[in-house]
Amino acid sequence: MLRQVAEAGLPARRRDYEAAWAALEARARAAGGAAIRYSDIPWPTRALAAAKGGSAAVAAAATAGGGELRDLVLFGVKGPSDLKKRLRTELMRWHPDKFGARLLPRLASSDKEAALAGVRAVAQQLTALMGG
Repeated sequence: MLRQVAEAGLPARRRDYEAAWAALEARARAAGGAAIRYSDIPWPTRALAAAKGGSAAVAAAATAGGGELRDLVLFGVKGPSDLKKRLRTELMRWHPDKFGARLLPRLASSDKEAALAGVRAVAQQLTALMGG
């Protein structure tokens, strides 16, 4: 029952997640503008979005939200080829090198350590999903 209630909000959360990524990527491409903060990143779990502090706190939040990450990322997947495509898209988004190349220059210096810890944790979880 609780799982059904949680799943009821997934379509909207998935739409919001994609829209937030599109907005962040557009902002990163735009010249000038304010620095990107940790809170501006469309984290795939509520625990990561709410995490405060250094990299250890962020890594703990990422671990706590593994099921939520899986549910959000895989929502709407229809079959093995769609699954592979979705995970590849997410890994390209969250891979530390790819993320760093696109967003690191715009990240606020005070948020870089925590953001990169979160990115690494999300990438590890996505890699685990890809493997099993």
